[in-house]
Amino acid sequence: MFKNDQLLLLISYGIIFFAIVTIAIIIFVWKSRKKILQKEVEKKELEIQFQKKILQASIIAQEKERSRIAQELHDDISAKLNVVSLQAYALISEKLTIEETKEMVDTLLVTIKKTAESSRNLAHNLLPPILSEFGLHEAIKELVLDVNNTKAVAIHYTNSLDFTSLNDNSQLHVFRILQELINNSIKHGKSTKIQIDFKTLTGKRTCYYSDNGVGFNVEKIQYKGLGMISLENRILFLNGSYYFSSQVGKGFQYTFNF
Repeated sequence: MFKNDQLLLLISYGIIFFAIVTIAIIIFVWKSRKKILQKEVEKKELEIQFQKKILQASIIAQEKERSRIAQELHDDISAKLNVVSLQAYALISEKLTIEETKEMVDTLLVTIKKTAESSRNLAHNLLPPILSEFGLHEAIKELVLDVNNTKAVAIHYTNSLDFTSLNDNSQLHVFRILQELINNSIKHGKSTKIQIDFKTLTGKRTCYYSDNGVGFNVEKIQYKGLGMISLENRILFLNGSYYFSSQVGKGFQYTFNF
């Protein structure tokens, strides 16, 4: 009888121990699953915040560009057209000598030419004609030539890629990325030399960009400007990734693939 009681007690302890272990495992799995779900939720929230940030930057950039175009149309092209209108009216309303008429016509033609140039420049900034006609490589060459002609900055450009497989939108995004990088190097980096190299790395089209500007401390960057967010947005569109580095006095390096 005593042995039976001991056996029952042992079985009871075993059942209780097994139940405790089972409950502990269930609690552990539940908490682990909860942590995983929490991390997934936090990751999704970060992704949503990132997308919102990019969207906001994109909207702000678009509005700034629209404002710039409207301002340029009003201040430059509209003003020139008003002058053309006044000059044309003067030609038909005033009694002018042949010499005066010739002089006014010459002035009118010069104003019309300047207006046409302003219109072309505005259109060129929106979508460079060479990009749609001859492709990304030629557009980059023209961009580099235009900057080099200023004599303030020397850009060296090499390319071993074939851009023809990229669609028009992708080519435009790559072109705008380079424009933004060059603008930052000149405006903020005070650079005098820029290197741009396109090549294939681990099967991906890759751009290596560097300058000899003043550089900055990457760890002290507290926020990203619209320019950097715009770069992220464009690279995201290209399904690519990027990496940048810089040190004070040692320039800026930016690598992206697409």
